[in-house]
Amino acid sequence: MQKADVKPTRLITIPAGIGDQIWIFQKLLSTGERYIFRSPDGEPQRSHQIHPLLPQLSAKHYYDRFTRPTKTIKAANIQRTLKLWSQIVAGGYTDFYLEANSHVEAGHKLEGFLPDLDTHYKIDYHTTRENKAEAAAYIPDITARRYVGIYTSSDRGYYENPKTGLLEPDPWRLPEWISFIQMFKDEYDPVFVLIGADWDVNLTEPLRDQLNYLNIENIYLKMIDYGSLIEVMKRLDYFLGFPSGNMIVNETLGRDGLMFYTKTIAGQSGIINTWADPARIKNGNIKECLFDTPETIFNWFKYNHNFKNVRGATNHAGRKSDLVSAAK
Repeated sequence: MQKADVKPTRLITIPAGIGDQIWIFQKLLSTGERYIFRSPDGEPQRSHQIHPLLPQLSAKHYYDRFTRPTKTIKAANIQRTLKLWSQIVAGGYTDFYLEANSHVEAGHKLEGFLPDLDTHYKIDYHTTRENKAEAAAYIPDITARRYVGIYTSSDRGYYENPKTGLLEPDPWRLPEWISFIQMFKDEYDPVFVLIGADWDVNLTEPLRDQLNYLNIENIYLKMIDYGSLIEVMKRLDYFLGFPSGNMIVNETLGRDGLMFYTKTIAGQSGIINTWADPARIKNGNIKECLFDTPETIFNWFKYNHNFKNVRGATNHAGRKSDLVSAAK
């Protein structure tokens, strides 16, 4: 394991997204090195908060300007010519571009990215005492309630197909989310934890308002410190929603969740089941699928998980998952 006093010797340019970076970190944690990381500038800059939580890996992180950041990093990705970390080390490369998106989006397992490095499916994030206290203020250590995290992404009414550049309808908007949450509430009566950011509020805030109107208990977390958000995730009984770095971080915590993709984001489902722990995929702890009707998603959960609302003290402080999979 890397030590926080190891002097960095390499500058690596990586994508800006949290999930994009986590896939790289899951490999580099095996190298015993610390790095200086550079990412494309531009809003949002959420991933910057991940780096102080990984002092064993990240010595420094900063943003820089790129004209076409995604295409630039993919085109310059050192993995296009050097597949092994040992080749990068032997070649003396100390300043290069690296991204794993192309690998998993093509349907390849994360284990095959820098395949001579072990894959760290769980990551130790160095959160603070203050982070833990803030999370406990939202979700108590001992409670009889269940807490379900919801991430909706934004509601633009459309999203841009990354392959064609054409605008296509959002798969779930407010009516679909309300329908799903109402079914979940009627069956299990949990507390819903809405996780959002400034760029998500045009769907998350109307959803919160509607839940309040329907007297469905919820907590709205908007742009809290990322270390505190990680501690909240550790206390959730389940987390589901749109593809995001938050969902990927949740899996590296060993917490159960469900993430659904549009066909274009999934690359016609190519990315599904490529990056998570194969054992947890097999056991149903992590479920990835294409968007479907709220009824279909809810029924999958209902018939594949034992998620009864426990009538007794449940310890939410760093406990293991209570979900028992009966995945088909």
